[in-house]
Amino acid sequence: MCVQLIELYSACRCLYYTHSIDRCAAFGRPPRGCPVQKRTILVGYLCSSHSIPHTSLDTADENAGVDEDQESDEGDGASVLSDVSAPSTSFTLPDDAKQEARDRLFQELLNDFSLRHLWPQIVRISFGRDRAVKVIARYLARFSRDLRTRATGRQNKDAADFVGTSRLTVADRIVECHINEISDKGELISDIRKIETPQDGLVEDDEDDEDDETEDPDKEERNIVYEQVQHFIFEGAPFQSFVSALKLFVSNDTEPNYDLVTIMRQSRCGQHGHDDYHERRPGAIEELQILLKDYKKMNLELVENTGSTTPRTGTANLFSIIKNTFSLPSLKGKSTKLPTFNKGSPGQSFGEACQLSSSIQASALDPKHKFLMVCAPLAKRASKAHQPDVCKIHSDRDFFKALRYTYYNSRYGLKWRWFRSVSSIDFVKFEIFLSELVNVQQCPSLPASQARTEYDFEQCDTDPPVGPNLLLHLFENPEHAEVLPVLFNRIPKKLGKRLCACPRKGSSVGWGIRFVEGLDPLAVFLCGCAGFVVSLAVSLVYTLVMDDIQGGFAIGAHMLAFFLFSGGCLHSTYR
Repeated sequence: MCVQLIELYSACRCLYYTHSIDRCAAFGRPPRGCPVQKRTILVGYLCSSHSIPHTSLDTADENAGVDEDQESDEGDGASVLSDVSAPSTSFTLPDDAKQEARDRLFQELLNDFSLRHLWPQIVRISFGRDRAVKVIARYLARFSRDLRTRATGRQNKDAADFVGTSRLTVADRIVECHINEISDKGELISDIRKIETPQDGLVEDDEDDEDDETEDPDKEERNIVYEQVQHFIFEGAPFQSFVSALKLFVSNDTEPNYDLVTIMRQSRCGQHGHDDYHERRPGAIEELQILLKDYKKMNLELVENTGSTTPRTGTANLFSIIKNTFSLPSLKGKSTKLPTFNKGSPGQSFGEACQLSSSIQASALDPKHKFLMVCAPLAKRASKAHQPDVCKIHSDRDFFKALRYTYYNSRYGLKWRWFRSVSSIDFVKFEIFLSELVNVQQCPSLPASQARTEYDFEQCDTDPPVGPNLLLHLFENPEHAEVLPVLFNRIPKKLGKRLCACPRKGSSVGWGIRFVEGLDPLAVFLCGCAGFVVSLAVSLVYTLVMDDIQGGFAIGAHMLAFFLFSGGCLHSTYR
């Protein structure tokens, strides 16, 4: 059993002397250790503070304080009055002392060698100030609980409570110091309001409350109090566990996967797909899922004019794909998937400026003009900017049909164009030069706040606003798109006039969409089939002519291996 002896004045019950704890073998062992039994001994009569003339004993009993002995042991000299002592009052720090204690705790945590490199990483992977404050405050609360389990005296318990009650203020100030780590994310959650933390549970003052004190002891008291709890907070096992927990959090949470949500979808034709989105606002993913469900449940009466929506047979579908893959550009102009207004008069063709003003010069600068910035492949490693006028687009269906028209026109004259197809459509930020070649700088990207006056698009809370797989599906099947401009409104469009490179600088920055090309899987498959047929034909002809079946099929096998080798080289080139 652990015993601690406390000597009190018999009349005023003020503290005379606190002996050190007589520890037993079970002291400090988990889970709770050995309880300390405190024994009180009455000595003397009145302390120096209550022996003043004209002071009654009743008044002394009501206002009895704690008289700390200056000659006590080094470890127990700062002890406060035990719970068994009768009417004693514990004095707390004034408000300015509490604030200074919080400031010193904040500075210690911010500049600690083990933590100063962890704070910016925690703020960066939290994707917003709200979550960063909550994460840091949660770990500080755990740190406070660990400190309290290790506390052996009243002063250490008060220090643990002080860390717990200051966690929100300290966490908010730490995030504020590293706010630049999340400023580049753009359009994130706004700053949280300052939270008023409870003011109780701080370290108690161990000094006597003497009304006749002539000098101001506040500064000295604050330094003594914090110095007494600083070693307990930062030098024990709880602090090491706190640092280890933060390191584990940083190592497990990675930036690209945080807030990344995958949305599964199914089109009207039964095709399944998915896209990954970053959620900028809580609830934005649910709203996008509702919008995609509306796409799936379109009113069939509005799309009957584009053809039957019943699934086609495998043979008809195969012939349609072969026709679309190997047809010449002249046949592309007659495809039923092209915009119907392209078959009208030349004045209504896609890409021509709409008639919004009385003169061509005024119309070219009309702020209501909208131009779609399209980066289409020009060569293997180069892209060229195309800026069609989209003022007459009023539905998603017309937009994707017009997008196909722009893409096929940009590919006209390219060699081996039938061997390539669109593999992805992305939102990009690019740099355009005088030759109209573009240099893609960032993907995905949307116009920043300072460029919103030059671009027209609907602000979205997901990044990207439309998934690349969904764009590609609607690009290949425009009849599955909505008859309202739902997704078209999310595409950034240049206002006023077409984007031109600065004559002095030689380039300008813009935002739009980019076509990413790859090998057409069907074309590669058909070429493989053709190679197999040619190899088989050569083998049969050689066998019949030379009457050598082994030699004939050996030659066919070598030819087939060469075709496979050529296909692999072609695939690695376009990968």
